[in-house]
Amino acid sequence: MSKEQSLCVLCIGNSLTYYNGGLDTYLCSLGFAARRYARPGASLSELWRDRGAAKAIDEGYTREKGWDFVVLQEDLPETTVDAFTKSSSQFIERVRAKGAQPVMLLAWPYERLGECKMDDILTAHRNVANRHAVRVAPVGLAFSAAARRARELGDVGTLDLLCPDDEHPSVQGSYLQAIVVAAVLSGLKATEGTMARWKPSNLEEGLDDFFRDVADEAISQWYGCAP
Repeated sequence: MSKEQSLCVLCIGNSLTYYNGGLDTYLCSLGFAARRYARPGASLSELWRDRGAAKAIDEGYTREKGWDFVVLQEDLPETTVDAFTKSSSQFIERVRAKGAQPVMLLAWPYERLGECKMDDILTAHRNVANRHAVRVAPVGLAFSAAARRARELGDVGTLDLLCPDDEHPSVQGSYLQAIVVAAVLSGLKATEGTMARWKPSNLEEGLDDFFRDVADEAISQWYGCAP
């Protein structure tokens, strides 16, 4: 059994989590046992209040097997830093009380709500990570790194991480999101394990190698930063 196959993962979030079949579906393809609880447009505060997410945490993967990890995805352009700070603390406490490890999925900004910048999202997640000693999957950082690398290289195929609405992840974006999360959960590089062997069938040839390198770069950048 691979390291990934021994891990049960619950993904909590909104449409950034469930688009293109869902982060959980991608994680299953990468070898994890994963499920999701997600609502369209919901912030972590709203997900906390509706109690369904807390129930999913409490129920575990099966009656006999709890979650190893619970991935918490906030959509900071749609909420406030104060609300995120409070709700993430509530979720982290609940997840740890059930014997699982919380992981924050750091997402990305978008044009419609442009007052929330990438630096704002990074700072908010860094503060939560430092306060609670929690892992972060720096997906938004990987999106930024992919765009920068594409500009530097000039020819990596058609790079388009977002759907036409410029908010939700495209297939490329969902794949990059998944391998960043998978690498953080497994402790492996994105170029190792199942991550090095699987890609969506509708992903342009060669982009999987590009995204694996980008994922490793973003994770190294996040964890190499001083608190």
